[in-house]
Amino acid sequence: MAISAVVVDISRLIVHAVTLFSRDFAMLTNQGGIQLVAAESLVVFAGAFIGSRILKKITMRAIQAVVGMMLIVLSIAMGAGIL
Repeated sequence: MAISAVVVDISRLIVHAVTLFSRDFAMLTNQGGIQLVAAESLVVFAGAFIGSRILKKITMRAIQAVVGMMLIVLSIAMGAGIL
């Protein structure tokens, strides 16, 4: 499971890097773009690592409860005209 998350994250990082670096590399280095990509890389791998540990402990009932609450919040927001 963690391997597939890392593969997806690496492909996402490649797309972000190509998009950022194709625009203007000099602007990115002056405005901290390299630090942004480095921070993104660290957060991506930390998220995959932590997610693989937490995923083993989550039950289907917990997922159903979270999805149910999100649907209720979404329906209230749509009914109120926020979304």
